[in-house]
Amino acid sequence: AARPGGRAGAGPSEPARAGRRGGDTHVAVELSFAQAVSGVEADVPVDRLSPCEACRATGAATGVQPTTCSHCGGLGTVWTEHSRDGGTCPACDGLGARVAVACSACRGRGATPGRAVVHVLLPPGMDTGSQLRIPGEGHSGPFAGPRGDLIVVARVHEDPRYTRKGDNLYCEVPLSLVEAVLGGRVKVKGVDGS
Repeated sequence: AARPGGRAGAGPSEPARAGRRGGDTHVAVELSFAQAVSGVEADVPVDRLSPCEACRATGAATGVQPTTCSHCGGLGTVWTEHSRDGGTCPACDGLGARVAVACSACRGRGATPGRAVVHVLLPPGMDTGSQLRIPGEGHSGPFAGPRGDLIVVARVHEDPRYTRKGDNLYCEVPLSLVEAVLGGRVKVKGVDGS
């Protein structure tokens, strides 16, 4: 049964096992004009928080077990006279458990910074400022909480031949006076051929 505060099965005798969701991670990707037009697959390096291997994301030093938070009684939620809904316990950050001796590698947070490589498929037509959200590839939450999202922000380089306005491409083509007056066929170099 779900307890107040939204934690299923977490009570005074059974502290919550997963922390809150991790934050979103933003990373900028530089694209050539041709890559932006055709789309591209890329391995993107991402600096993000990952579960601490030294303490197995518990935040406790080796040999020390987390104990039930005495402030909220293990619920992770506290109520005040001004709120009808419970708020996050400030003592345990809503986890329902605390550690007496913190892990030295993660300083008790259960997550450490690191670098990962994420394979990303960037669709055709991206422009500077376009964002692509990849669920579950962001920062790991503290104490083995679920990962946030990775948000890839595109930066597209200019092309000397084309000017982009929305989804349309514009280019200048030199014409002779005769072609301009009488009209005619002119070969124009497109993005993917003549």
